Amino acid sequence: MKELEEFIQNVYWGNHLTKDEKKKNLEEGLVNIEVYTLYSEEGDLVQETSQSQGLLLTKNGYILMTAHGLGYKKHLVKEIRIITKTGEYPLEKICFCEGIKDTALIKADMQGPDKARIYSIFNTTNMQNQLGTWMRLKDKEIHVHECVVSNRYLDTHAYDSKNNRFIELQNVLLTYGVSCEGDSGSILSTVDSDIIGMVVASCGKQIMMIMPMDSTLNLLAKYIHDNALEITEKHP
Repeated sequence: MKELEEFIQNVYWGNHLTKDEKKKNLEEGLVNIEVYTLYSEEGDLVQETSQSQGLLLTKNGYILMTAHGLGYKKHLVKEIRIITKTGEYPLEKICFCEGIKDTALIKADMQGPDKARIYSIFNTTNMQNQLGTWMRLKDKEIHVHECVVSNRYLDTHAYDSKNNRFIELQNVLLTYGVSCEGDSGSILSTVDSDIIGMVVASCGKQIMMIMPMDSTLNLLAKYIHDNALEITEKHP
């Protein structure tokens, strides 16, 4: 798990990157996740494909995404494909899926060194109303959209119609921009490519809710801690 621990330290390592390096690293880390599921409808077996976005945290395939992006709870997941700008990879495992926080960590079956990817993480304690961008990968092409990021934090609930449940969203940021189906997991950044957070929900098509990256880092730290405890228990 050292590569994930290294990623948590990205908040410090990315400070030295130039604007062009930050943009290049972010674009290379974007992934498109395709989920193929099966479900029964009036006695017939139906296949459905859904898409969401994610971010490569490490060079060996750990990916941050939304929990609801993994598909309907009532459906049988047949296959998950991870697509980057340069290749396609099968799923190796789901590390954790936190439904209430709508955050998941998965690992692609990807060859690469056990190293963290380096990004510049924005300190959201200094958040102000400002212009930003959010990116998504589609057909191996990067689509960049402008938006307005507010400094308003909100504790709310969003209804996850896929799984018929409410998602608890704490300290999410509101962002004003046009979104569409498949945008969940898209990465919001400043115009200088400093990562602010991940799109987890939308209110209509003009307001998006963003989970700040510092909240994600807390979930990653908990996963690393719990995993370390499990290893210790198995191997005293």
